[in-house]
Amino acid sequence: MRTDSAHLILDLWMEGQWSNDWVAKLEDIIDQEFTVVHKSRHLFEPQGETVAFILSESHFTLHSYPEENYVSFDVYICKPDFDFVQIVKKIEAFLPIARIHQRSFRRGEYALPWLSRWKNSEKGLFLATFILASCSLLYELMLAQTLSSILGDTAHRYNVTIGMYIASMGLGALLYEKFQAKRLTTSLLKVETLLIIVGGLAPFLSLILDSSLREYPILLSILLHSLIVAIGVLSGFELPLLMDMGQKKKEGLSTVVLGVDYLGTLFGAIIVPLFLVPLVSLFGISAVVAFFNCVVALYFSIELTISKKANFVWVMLFVLLACLSWLGWANHLEIQEWIVGKYFLGDL
Repeated sequence: MRTDSAHLILDLWMEGQWSNDWVAKLEDIIDQEFTVVHKSRHLFEPQGETVAFILSESHFTLHSYPEENYVSFDVYICKPDFDFVQIVKKIEAFLPIARIHQRSFRRGEYALPWLSRWKNSEKGLFLATFILASCSLLYELMLAQTLSSILGDTAHRYNVTIGMYIASMGLGALLYEKFQAKRLTTSLLKVETLLIIVGGLAPFLSLILDSSLREYPILLSILLHSLIVAIGVLSGFELPLLMDMGQKKKEGLSTVVLGVDYLGTLFGAIIVPLFLVPLVSLFGISAVVAFFNCVVALYFSIELTISKKANFVWVMLFVLLACLSWLGWANHLEIQEWIVGKYFLGDL
């Protein structure tokens, strides 16, 4: 007889007012996924309960603490190849989870293939964070280069851009604390949509603003620098979202996400002067950065979105944005020539 088995423990802290429907829905998920042999429950005073299921596959227990908005969830399955990922996704789809602590165990002598999927999920978050951090800085550096062409004084423009970017990230983080996101994935996808559009089009918008408002230098300067602030605020909102996603996956993972974000920023700072600027036009770089931003957003929309309908909408949106970004890259020289000719700004 084989002794290997799979064991999942979830600690869930919820947002908002407690609902008994949460426990009922968790029981429904177990009913759907496993063969229930016997159910038993014990109610506590004044509130809370313990639910135990004897399963043909083994057992399941649930403990609810309404006064703390907390649920403890424990599943032990005598199947070494059982994949808990779909169960966790179903739980995340309906519960307003503020924080989640997940522990996965292998029991017996055999390694469990599904454990590698949990690890890969963490690696996916790290890679996504690395790319997004690089994209945010690259948007700002491309904007700084554009502003130096429009307003002159390259060193001054880069210093002001980076300074305003860091300050705006702080503002974005403060806004995140004030408007606590209830749906992390949906909030992140909204932020990425705005970053792709604003960041990818920032050089174009800057040139158009310069052509239209050249006779109003103060207004022009305010609007141009507002693009820096917009990208910075969105990036400042993005990082806490990623950190909270890491914290939901595993306690303490948020600090690793923060470290990866710093490394991604360093990579973005190095790749621009050494590789991109000497080889690609300003508009081409913006298109490439927006494309990679779309790829990461597409990953999140496929892997983490909470419903099929929302999944489809987000996937189609980012596929469209990725195609537009790719077309921008493929025709970046023609686009630059058209912009220069249209607004008489000369070669950049």
